[in-house]
Parts: sequence; structure tokens; C-alpha cells
Amino acid sequence: MVASRTLFYFTIIIVLAAALSAQVHSQVIQGPELEEFLRQANIVEAKGISIGITAPKKLKMEWNGETKYAVYKSIDEYKSVMKFDDGRVDSNFQDSWKSEIAAYEIDKIIGLGMVPATVERTYKGTKGSVQFWVDSMMSETDRLKNKTPAPNAESWNQQMFKTRLFDNIVYNTDRNLQNLLITKDWEIILIDHSRAFRPFGMLKSQKDLLRFSRSMLEGLQKLNMENLTAKTGKYLPKPQIEGILKRRDLAIELARKLATEQGDSTVYYK
Repeated sequence: MVASRTLFYFTIIIVLAAALSAQVHSQVIQGPELEEFLRQANIVEAKGISIGITAPKKLKMEWNGETKYAVYKSIDEYKSVMKFDDGRVDSNFQDSWKSEIAAYEIDKIIGLGMVPATVERTYKGTKGSVQFWVDSMMSETDRLKNKTPAPNAESWNQQMFKTRLFDNIVYNTDRNLQNLLITKDWEIILIDHSRAFRPFGMLKSQKDLLRFSRSMLEGLQKLNMENLTAKTGKYLPKPQIEGILKRRDLAIELARKLATEQGDSTVYYK
């Protein structure tokens, strides 16, 4: 009787531990299986998304008994000079679904893990990008509006510095608080890179780069002309790929300079 009761309580403990583990486990946002789903699944529904000016669509996709959601973009615009309504002028402007895929492929090379799986796919005769729809509890816009503090300030700040470094490497000109998504585990997810990538051999906003992740810097050093051409050459012209490598070198040089001036412990984190 005692043995049976002990076994019963032990079983309950195991079940509860498994449930708690499932609650805190991060959702999978990348990987070959997810990419294959995005390429092969049937699109059973497509609805316009009100947020954004590139007319994206939210897709409902089904395959092998699973249902997932994704974002489809087909915009593909290029202008040597772009004049915005607010008076801003942008040279070598682009807004393209191809950049969405390139950003994901670069994330994978450097091991960042913050950009959701994104693949090329044709929908209703038009090529575009299909990106996995991540379940998030809020955007950074919402967090600031509601004055919600991150439970771990240091972890949050480290993710933000990774975000800023990534945006400098890919020269993202359209990062805003609405496309910084926050999961229930307080992980930052980076979406909307259609206006990223330029041929410029300079950092976009060097003043934002104050601290650096050692692991991300190691990942950046994996970038080279060979693997970038293999993974992104279909979507980025050679001058843009060269720009990535130039900005990478400048970022690494800046990190070393700041560490020399301020000390490793002040500048670097894991």
C-alpha cells in the first residue's frame, strides 16, 4: 500500500515536472523541418495584414496533420533615390521579399537564432518569401506603451545589443518597435527585413554598438564571400554581399577598440 502510494506520488511529480518544462521551453522558430513545412504545406487561407505598408498576407498552412501560420511577401521594389513623405531621402533604396530570405540565411550562418524560418515560394503565380508566424505575447511597441519591465534586465539588454549589431551588419533601414516581437519566454524575435541590405561599406548606426556578444562575434567571423554567395547570392547582388563583409569587419574592429579602451568585462558578454 505504501509502495503503491509512493509510486503514485512519484508519477504525479514526474507529470508536473514535464508540464512545467513544457511551459518554459522556447518554441522552435528555425530548422530544416520548419523550412520544409513552409515549402510544402497547402495554403488553405490567406488574409491581408493591416500592419505594414508592403501588403503582406497571413497564411494558414496545413501539411501532414499540422497547421501553422506564416507571412507571405511579394514586394520587390528598387530605386536609386527614394524620397519619403517626411522629407527623408534614401539612396540605393530597396523593399524586397528577397531580403527577408537573405536575412534568415545570414542569421543561420552566424547562429543568431532570432529571425524566423523564411523560404522562397510561389503563391498564385508570384514569387515571394514565406516566413514562419511566431507566437508572441507582445511587440516592443506594446511593452513600452504598457510600461512592462523585462523580468531579467541584463538578458534583455544583451538581446537588444545583438539586435543592433545584426541590424548594422545587414544594414536594416526599417527597424521599428513594431517588428521586435517578444515571446512568453521574453525572447526577442526579429521580423521584417524587406528594406535591409545596401552596398555601403559603413556601419548604419555605430553609436548603437556599445556592447558585444562574444558568441555573435565568433559567428560573424564565419561569414565569407563563398558561403554568403552560396546562401544569399540568388537574392543579393555581389556589391551588397561585399557590403556585409565590410560592415562585419568594421564591427569587429570597433568591438576590439572599445574593449581596449574600456576593458573586456565592460564591452563583452557571452
